[in-house]
Amino acid sequence: MIKFVFSTLVTLLFVFNGFGQTAKEWLSRGELKGQSGDHVAAISCFDKAIALNPKFAEAFYDRGYAWYSLQEYDKAIEDFTEAINIGLVGNSVTAYIARGRAKWSAYKTKESIEDFNKAISLNPKISEVYRFNGDAYFDLKEYKTAMVEYSKAIDIDPKNEMAYANRGDSKYELEDYIGAVIDFNKAIAIDAKSLGGFKGRSLANWSLGKKSEAVKDISYAISLNPNFEKLYQIRALYHIELDKPKEALKDLNSLIKINPNSIDGYYQRGEIYVDSGDYNNALKDFTKVLELDPNNIEVYNIRSKLKFTMGDYKGAIIDCNKIIELDPSDYKAYHDKGTFEIELGEYLGAMFSFNKTIELNPNFAEVYVNKGRLNTIFEDYSGALESLNKAIALDSLSSLAYYNRGLVFRLLDKLNEAILDYSKAIQIDSTDPDIYNNRGVAQIALQNYASAIDDFNKALDINPSYTNSLLNRAVSKNGLKDFQGAIDDFTKVVQIDSTLAFAYNNRGTIYRNNLLDYKSAIKDYTKAIELSKDAPDPTFFINRADAKIELEDYNGAIEDCDKALLIDVKLIGGYYVRGRVKLKLGQKESACLDFNKALELGFLDTAGVIKQSCN
Repeated sequence: MIKFVFSTLVTLLFVFNGFGQTAKEWLSRGELKGQSGDHVAAISCFDKAIALNPKFAEAFYDRGYAWYSLQEYDKAIEDFTEAINIGLVGNSVTAYIARGRAKWSAYKTKESIEDFNKAISLNPKISEVYRFNGDAYFDLKEYKTAMVEYSKAIDIDPKNEMAYANRGDSKYELEDYIGAVIDFNKAIAIDAKSLGGFKGRSLANWSLGKKSEAVKDISYAISLNPNFEKLYQIRALYHIELDKPKEALKDLNSLIKINPNSIDGYYQRGEIYVDSGDYNNALKDFTKVLELDPNNIEVYNIRSKLKFTMGDYKGAIIDCNKIIELDPSDYKAYHDKGTFEIELGEYLGAMFSFNKTIELNPNFAEVYVNKGRLNTIFEDYSGALESLNKAIALDSLSSLAYYNRGLVFRLLDKLNEAILDYSKAIQIDSTDPDIYNNRGVAQIALQNYASAIDDFNKALDINPSYTNSLLNRAVSKNGLKDFQGAIDDFTKVVQIDSTLAFAYNNRGTIYRNNLLDYKSAIKDYTKAIELSKDAPDPTFFINRADAKIELEDYNGAIEDCDKALLIDVKLIGGYYVRGRVKLKLGQKESACLDFNKALELGFLDTAGVIKQSCN
């Protein structure tokens, strides 16, 4: 936020009528080259002047200024030092000022203050030197001291616009936003095109909640200097906070056009793309950041999670490995890698990653939650409980730890313990529909259908399109014999996702078994069969066969049983239902063969049918 103009107070001009081969003539020629902007040619002239007169302080000074203009600050410092040591003709104050600014530009901030103070001791009446000193203290974050220096500059020159602007910056950093605005207003009053004034006032007004004024000021600042990339970055941040992502993107695009290597530009644009769900463009921007800054662990971390969201689990793991390469002690990278490996089914690798995480940080609660998940996948329920108990001991407010322990208790058929854990998780986080849904499932298992429905309702209040809760609520309503209510819920499910074959199948079963609406049942079973043609479920055919039997479509029922048995030759229901149909058709011998096959496969109830019908 600090502006710097190398003013004419440090420029020495020597004018001669002609050019020859003397040191002074080479000096004059170099100065003219410098004034035209050709600093390389100027340096060549100054070199010749110094070669002719190695004690020519003015030549060292001017060459230092040329090096400074080329941003070769160390070389500039060397030349200014030589000019000081030799003794600059006229006034050595300018050499100390020039060397101070070179040191400041080279980030040798404390050394620059020494030179500015030396210049002040030689001439305490130069306003700009105090401003330069203020700039140095500002960079050192010594804002109060910087304000003192800027005030001295203003006392000497009340028209020093930049001193007001920079003092405003110091007040801004000290959160004196009203005082900052006063200084920025003074800067603008002195110079109606004060870039620092408008930029600084914009930031101060934003902090004061005057957002429209802030946007107006920063936009005017951009009009003053359309190639100042920082201004676009500031306005983009405003637009983000104002929930105007499209406007923010325009600003960041402008920033990147000005500076195609702007790390901040790509980073912030990538964040906007993530928030808008444009993951492909976000990935491109974060990848560009890493091209510009290949050791940026933060961005590898962001990109790994982005790849995970996009389903590129291997790519996410590669990014985690890069983080680990850059920082082998980064326990979170091992933890993330483990979670990604679970998604790839690389369970042994995930266990290694989690154990490495624990080795690096045994008090990281989240890793025990995910290790508990992994133990559950391995069906090591005692290990899962041990891990999740450890997670809870480390973080008693981890809703995920209680939630996952509840899942383990449910798998162990410890339903009351599961419900207690789900309830604890809900106390910590009442916004997660999954927790309500799973507590409802446990209530179903205990036949507490009314309580289950209450949980599914809460899940649906959070996410009205949560099909799992709609499906489970339908099951609960069926348990309460609210068959039409169950039908309505299944209907809502297929309205949300018309590809869920089992939703049609389950609705068809209620039509068939409870409402005795066999035509509607057959229609639903047929839809389920059509949707599952790539991975056919034989039970759908058996269910349709049962409905066809009730409508006395016996041939159609046998055809469905045949299709089911083609899918699964050991399907007990296929043989049993087909046997029933054949018996109705008087095909006793063939029916008994089917009943015996069902008995052979383990359906003991068939024994009574065989005794009654086949002997």
